[in-house]
Amino acid sequence: MGSIAWSRRQFLASAAVLPVANGQAPAARRFRMGFTPFPVELTPAGLEEAYRFLSESADCAAFFPNDGFPWLQALETTDLDAYPPLLREYLILNRALQIKYLPSHRMYLAANVIHHVEYDRIAPAWTEAGANQPLPPGWDAYPMDHPDIVRAAANYLRTLIRIFEPEFVALGVEVNLLYCRKPAAWPEFTRLYRTLRDTLRSEFPGVRFGFSIQYENLLGLGSDAFSYVTREGVGSMQPLIEAIDALLPFTDALALSTYPFMIPGLRLPDDFFDPAARLARRHGLPMLIEQTGYTSRSFEAEGIEVPGSPEAQRDFMAFLMARAYEHDFQYVMNWVPRDYGDYYGAGIFARTWAYTGLVDTQGTPRPAWRVWEDFRKLPLVSGA
Repeated sequence: MGSIAWSRRQFLASAAVLPVANGQAPAARRFRMGFTPFPVELTPAGLEEAYRFLSESADCAAFFPNDGFPWLQALETTDLDAYPPLLREYLILNRALQIKYLPSHRMYLAANVIHHVEYDRIAPAWTEAGANQPLPPGWDAYPMDHPDIVRAAANYLRTLIRIFEPEFVALGVEVNLLYCRKPAAWPEFTRLYRTLRDTLRSEFPGVRFGFSIQYENLLGLGSDAFSYVTREGVGSMQPLIEAIDALLPFTDALALSTYPFMIPGLRLPDDFFDPAARLARRHGLPMLIEQTGYTSRSFEAEGIEVPGSPEAQRDFMAFLMARAYEHDFQYVMNWVPRDYGDYYGAGIFARTWAYTGLVDTQGTPRPAWRVWEDFRKLPLVSGA
């Protein structure tokens, strides 16, 4: 299979990034570019502003309804009217804005069946009380592939697919983090995932299905990877790599989440994405960037200074565009379109992405925005 993990020394000694592919300005673009509609403020007006931004600055979009599943309601029905009122309003508003602002954008839908914060169990519940609620009584003892979980997840996913008409559906997001944090749950997850994919693929033949991988942790660089190797005493990331490799025949793309700025001191060599490209080629899969970003400001996380600057963000965007050409990515999606600053609080999760937008809180473009726009304005190759 070959080694996929890199040493920190290789990264820290690597060369500076290139501005464009092979130093040459491309004549056309072969990949689509997009964002999530992550709002500067969590209001209907803030959400509409985010969709308006996507309408002007992207040709694909990623929607992540990752705050839970309506487990009890979806166990019985796919009827949106039976779901909790706040969830129903949230989905209807997003669909209305999608129709209004993104009628021709390709849609990537990520409905994560894994808990999006803890990554050690199924997603939390959407209830009458709102999102991110505890699971129904008894459900926390279920294996991830329990029949009730399979049935409810499939029903909710049917609802989402019919509402948003996506081109691609990710049934799991950054799934290798589940393996890192709770390896014993991996067989349960893979059975759940494959059952959902097989079921939904037969019902929606025009939709592609898959999962995403957190790339820095796959390479053995992230904190979850270090914790996994230390806790399990395995000596390397090879067991995780083999587990992912075994699941890749059951996805329609190799989708990556990548945030290099979260690894302090990391410098990106030109062959940063080569390990992923080898995996993709072996399985005959296209590659895409499901989510990415780079902070334009330094901040402290758990006592560690995470460096960032407008110039570093610009260089990363240029590097990413070059690699998108080199590896024929299908999508490149920057998670946050516009900085939200302190709006979501001072917690570590809020601060991590607060300044990863390509324009600041006032809407002023950063240098990375100019790189983005130079590429976005290139003619899109037919069929991309």
